[in-house]
Amino acid sequence: MQEYSFSKRKNVLPLPDLSKVQIDSYDWLLKEGIQEVLKELGTMEDFSGRGWVLEMSKSRLDQPAHSLEEALHLGRSYEAPWYLTATVKDPLNKKEKSQEIYMGDVPLMTERGTFIINGVERVIVSQLIRSEGVLFTGETSPVTGQLFGGAKVLPLHGVWLEISTSKRGIISVRIDRKRKIAITILLRIFGLETDEEILDAFAEAETDPEIHYIAKTLSKDSAATYDEACLEVYRKVRPGEPLVLENAQELVKEMFFNPGRYSLGKVGRFKLNQVLGLNIPDTPQGRLLQLEDLIKIVTRVIQLNNGIGEISDIDNLANRRVRRVGELLQSRIRVGFLRMARNVRSRMALMPRDELPIPSKLISPRAVTANIQSFFATGRLSQFQDQQNPLTSLAHIRRLSVMGPGGLTKERASMAVRDVHYSSFGRICPVRTPEGPNVGLINYMSMYSRVNEYGFLETPYFKVVKEAKGMRVTDEVVFLAAYDEEEKGITDASIHTDEKGYILEEQVPIRRKGEFYLGNVSEAEYVEVVPQQIVGISAGLIPFLSNDDITRALVAAQQLSQAVPLIKAEAPLVGTGIEKAVADNSGAVVRASGKGIVVSAEASEVVIKYDDAKKNTVYHPAKFVKSNVSTNYNQDVLVEPGQKVTKDTILFEGPASNDGYTSLGANVKVAYMIWEGYEYEDGIVISDRLVERDVLTSIHINNY
Repeated sequence: MQEYSFSKRKNVLPLPDLSKVQIDSYDWLLKEGIQEVLKELGTMEDFSGRGWVLEMSKSRLDQPAHSLEEALHLGRSYEAPWYLTATVKDPLNKKEKSQEIYMGDVPLMTERGTFIINGVERVIVSQLIRSEGVLFTGETSPVTGQLFGGAKVLPLHGVWLEISTSKRGIISVRIDRKRKIAITILLRIFGLETDEEILDAFAEAETDPEIHYIAKTLSKDSAATYDEACLEVYRKVRPGEPLVLENAQELVKEMFFNPGRYSLGKVGRFKLNQVLGLNIPDTPQGRLLQLEDLIKIVTRVIQLNNGIGEISDIDNLANRRVRRVGELLQSRIRVGFLRMARNVRSRMALMPRDELPIPSKLISPRAVTANIQSFFATGRLSQFQDQQNPLTSLAHIRRLSVMGPGGLTKERASMAVRDVHYSSFGRICPVRTPEGPNVGLINYMSMYSRVNEYGFLETPYFKVVKEAKGMRVTDEVVFLAAYDEEEKGITDASIHTDEKGYILEEQVPIRRKGEFYLGNVSEAEYVEVVPQQIVGISAGLIPFLSNDDITRALVAAQQLSQAVPLIKAEAPLVGTGIEKAVADNSGAVVRASGKGIVVSAEASEVVIKYDDAKKNTVYHPAKFVKSNVSTNYNQDVLVEPGQKVTKDTILFEGPASNDGYTSLGANVKVAYMIWEGYEYEDGIVISDRLVERDVLTSIHINNY
């Protein structure tokens, strides 16, 4: 099929691997995530005074019992046995016993980013949540119009801190939504014991001659020492319990200074360092809240009260991040291990004192296994893969949901959460979302967006450099998250450049911090890689999208995903350039990986001898497989025995694809006209040739 491109830009960035968002995350879990949980768990100690300890290490996966095809055909799960090495040590007698423990079966991910659970293909939808870190808030007085600043410190594990300023100028804090205490009490616990030390720490921030916020707060502070501060926190957090200093100190220690109970996490530490301008290392101790953090946060609250600075935008993607399948499953595994650790300690205490037990007598993996199974089988983010057509399958693994464990519900979600934010540009598709109660709560990643190591969405840009001849667009691609992009000047992909990349216009459209204006070309620091990068793959398949009304585009994107595969797939006459990439990424089209020759080609098996391989490579096309929505998933072989192939030669292609192009419909002539009294909105007339020639005929498979 001959292809003609009318694109104005020639250095267009190729579409990335669209299923990588799932595959990379699950690979991280199996290689690093499980080891991270074991490291957090540490050693499990015997509390009966014998000094025994149990350590777990060396996670290993064995070969799966069933192949992917067998799992689908037999109604089994595609999973592998999981083993851990456990060691029981007796340091006093210098004895130890090691054993490899079977921890159950862990589902394996397919090349398409899906899982086979009980013979059904499932997808774990990524969750878009509020990021750990600090958010600065504010409440405006209806009488004076003054902004009273506040802050929320959101950890990965542990208590929330909510700082606020009263109308009288007293800065207080709530610990886990309990009663308020003066912020200076918390500062004493973190190391600023005396009034003088506290006043010195905020001397530069107190610029208002009429009100001194820290002095006002100290006047309401009933504590004068560290011990009194601990007792005051204990009184508010555990009201009604007798005040014992040792208990109060233990509570404070567990609440703020125990990495097992309180942790900002990798993301929380990164965000605090970024927002507050700190450089605290990301270590287990560094992930605890530090005195420096508190001083900087309270300083910013005072500045907000004095009219300096801005409150945080909670809907900005700089403050929202994506939890993918690896992180979601890791949190369930962590809960299972903590439950298992409690059982291990109680079993240890019941063991005979004279002999060191083997690890299998102490460990029962049931808690961990049950959590893994429930996550895949009944978890709110585990869904049947929508297999209406290859586009739908691919879009499903790039879906984002704000609902799920720890997320929002459709009843509580406000319009601000549902609305499109300027930071979504190039990261979340502004077109496709469900119509109904979930509007804006279910979204889709834009076609070029990816997730960075902290879970924030990034989008690519070409870098612009200033040279003697003018501003030149380079081939250097830079991925920016929403927090990187805030102060940058970004211009449109449709600007005119010469062959060497120099921008020909003096005035170009500039986007900076949510503002759109026409500015001088020297303000441009980055250029969008392609105009389509704003939308997802569903909307990206609509030709001339820029001429569509947004609501019509939404309907079109939904209808593309509802198209059933036809018997005779027909490539579109007018495409947008991503049809091949969608077909390849969905797994519908399978191409040769290099130079070689076709040894044999049958409907259910293709054998290729590649020039650089010693053994033949065997491929198995899917033949009349029932999809999750009862459509026919069938792949047709396009090569013949003896045919020479090169890299990217199509070996076979699946439903809704023609010559390697995504083909979701038919090229038919359509006339909008009056017909025997009916107007164009009253009825639709189709030619009987569409029926005779099976142009719109599809096959569906059902079990009876």
